[in-house]
Amino acid sequence: AGLTPTSPEAPTLSSVPGPFRAEPDGQQLESAPLDDVATWMKDKLIWNSTQYPALTVDRPLSSKHFGTAEGRCSVLASRGAETILLSRDDQGDFGRLNIVGCSNTTVFVSGHIQHLHLWGCKHVTVVAVCVRAATTMVQCERVSLHVCTRVLRLEAVVHCHAHAWCEVAPVVSGKCAAVTLGPLNVLYSGMRGVVEAMGLDWADKEATTWAFPTVCRAPEKIGKKGFGLTILTPESYRAVLFPEREEITDSDPLFAPGVFSSVHHRKRQDMQELREMLKEMPPEAVRKLLQSMDGPPPST
Repeated sequence: AGLTPTSPEAPTLSSVPGPFRAEPDGQQLESAPLDDVATWMKDKLIWNSTQYPALTVDRPLSSKHFGTAEGRCSVLASRGAETILLSRDDQGDFGRLNIVGCSNTTVFVSGHIQHLHLWGCKHVTVVAVCVRAATTMVQCERVSLHVCTRVLRLEAVVHCHAHAWCEVAPVVSGKCAAVTLGPLNVLYSGMRGVVEAMGLDWADKEATTWAFPTVCRAPEKIGKKGFGLTILTPESYRAVLFPEREEITDSDPLFAPGVFSSVHHRKRQDMQELREMLKEMPPEAVRKLLQSMDGPPPST
C-alpha cells in the first residue's frame, strides 16, 4: 500500500517544492507527518489586512494623472467608530476612492478624487470637497454625503442625505426610501480653488440641478408607500465645517445658491448676537437659559 506517517521512508512536506499538493511531486504524496502539515499551513496563512491594506498610499498624485493607469485606487473598508481625515497635503489626490462596509464613521477628504464610491455603509458621514467625475452611493443606510461632483448616483439607499453640487441631474434608482437632496453645504477655506480646478465659475453655485433628480424606477412603483424623496428647504439648511488649520476669511464661503447662503449668514449672525448676550449675563442666568433651550431635565 502507500506510505504511512510512521514509516521511516515517509517523505515530509519540507522536501516538496511549492504549495502542498500543488506541484507534481506533491500530488503523489498520500500522507505526511501532521507537524509538517501544520507548519506548512501556518506559513501560508495571510491576514486580509495584509493582503488588502486599507488606504494604500504609494505616492502623491497630480491632477494630470486622473483617468490614466497611474491613478491611485484606495479603499477604506470595514471601518467603525472612527473619524478619518484625508488631507490633500498628506495623502495627495486619488484616482478612485472606495468606502466599503463602514459604520459609525466620519470621513473628510480634501484631496481631489476622480471617482468616489460608497457601498454597504451605515451611519456614515462623508465630506469630499472635490470629485472630478462621478460619485455613487449604493446599498447604504443613514449615510450623509456632502460632495461637489460632476455626476451623482444613488441606488438602493435608505434614510440617506446627499448635499451636493452636481453638473447634471442626480440619478436615483433601485429600492430607495427616505432620500433627502440638498445643495452643497461645506465650509472649506479652499473651496474657490476646488471650483477653479473643476473648471467652474463661482457663479455656477446658483445651479439647481441637485433639486431635479432623475428617478429610474418602474412606473407602477413610483408614489407607493415606502418611497420618499425630499428636497431640502432653505430654513432646514445647515452648514458643515471641514476641519482644517486655516481660518475661513471668505465673505462668501458657501458654494450654494444665494437663498441658502443668506439663511446661513442670518443664522450665524443670530448665534453671534446670542454669544454677546450671554457674556453680559450672570452665570446663574446663563445656566437657566441653556437649560430652558435644552428642555426640562429628566425626571428622577
